Amino acid sequence: MLRGLIDKMKLVSNDLQRAKVSNMGTRAASERCDIQKPLLTEVDRRKSLQEKNITILTEEVALLSRWLSEIEQDAFATRASLRWRIGDGIVGLIECLLFRSKPYLALDHLLDVLRGFVAWQRKRDIIQPVRRRVNPTQLEIHTAHTTAQPRSGLISPTDVTPKVFTDWQYVRGLCNICGQPARFFFSDPSLYREQLVCEHCRSTSRYRSIARGILMALKEFTGIEAEALALLPKEGKNPVRIYDTQQAFRFEVCAYPIPDFLRKCNWISLTLSSYNPAKPLGGNLSPDTTNQNLERLTFADNSFDIVITSDVMEHVRLDTQAHAEIARVLCPMGIYLFTVPHNWAWPHNLIRVDIVDPGDPTSDVHLLPAEYHGDANSPSGGGVLAYRAYGRSLQSELETLGFALNYSKQDFDRIAIMNTELFYCQLGL
Repeated sequence: MLRGLIDKMKLVSNDLQRAKVSNMGTRAASERCDIQKPLLTEVDRRKSLQEKNITILTEEVALLSRWLSEIEQDAFATRASLRWRIGDGIVGLIECLLFRSKPYLALDHLLDVLRGFVAWQRKRDIIQPVRRRVNPTQLEIHTAHTTAQPRSGLISPTDVTPKVFTDWQYVRGLCNICGQPARFFFSDPSLYREQLVCEHCRSTSRYRSIARGILMALKEFTGIEAEALALLPKEGKNPVRIYDTQQAFRFEVCAYPIPDFLRKCNWISLTLSSYNPAKPLGGNLSPDTTNQNLERLTFADNSFDIVITSDVMEHVRLDTQAHAEIARVLCPMGIYLFTVPHNWAWPHNLIRVDIVDPGDPTSDVHLLPAEYHGDANSPSGGGVLAYRAYGRSLQSELETLGFALNYSKQDFDRIAIMNTELFYCQLGL
């Protein structure tokens, strides 16, 4: 089975390469026909975007092919263990890669397959070959049961498992949001970023990464150090103004409790926002929540010390304009904290939707199948369109706006942040 998959990967890679060469040849011929035309017509510009998408996909296919080859050679990676790791359904997605007419459309399916290999990558240290080693007890993984017995020598005071996490696995640590020793539950290692759910406050690895950035920024502004947001002093002399684009929410398997803990500090001025296009921009949606479009913020210049977005910018149609607005409302030396879907190995952003005319959304062209993500801020609970996934070109875009980027994606085992990034950007004077 694996040998057949590897052969299919090679076929797809060849198709992608031919598509890229064909695009390049067509563009060169077009430029030779009429040298008076602009170097990049609208068609040429779109082909350029598609070439970049194809380049990214070709590299991902080659990487996956190498992983499949290594699995095949690994005596421990039997057919049964492969199915256990990625499931028969995900293996089936590889078949969908053979879109011969438009091979770049296979990217969605490929990314799903790649996520299925995260657990195997971690075990073999392919992603992080020089990975930091830790005390084995810090990474000890257990399976949760509703009547689990406490284990001596571990820091959690109880092993009474919430019913929703029955038979999930967990690691132990200290939550840097609620401040409590906790178990952090996950159903599969490939889902660390969106899981590792704290048994108390229900925060995830991604939200604890944001909390880590907040604690770093508060220390930089005020000198106050704390292990968790809940342990910040309630009184303070140095006011800090924070704008968070995410309102607090709580579900049984996921929560965003950061605003609730920040509100308890009287020295932190907290502003939240959501976006309802049917209501006036700048109007109040609740006592501390205003209606904001990130592309056209209604706040005055230098209004905030810290701005936070978490997996938001991929959904903003004009993200460069939104980043410029964030730079405008930040004070000098202000800090912008965010997470986004990205792959730092990509030289360019993956463009899912081509913005032909910034002033006319109806002219947008989908280069890849429409992808929607869940939105906790949506009253209807519906999904929001993803316009892009980011590559390294994001760094130059931020630097153009005056940000100095400190990017990190390392594991912090003690606070259960795994496979999760943090973009920590400081605005210049």
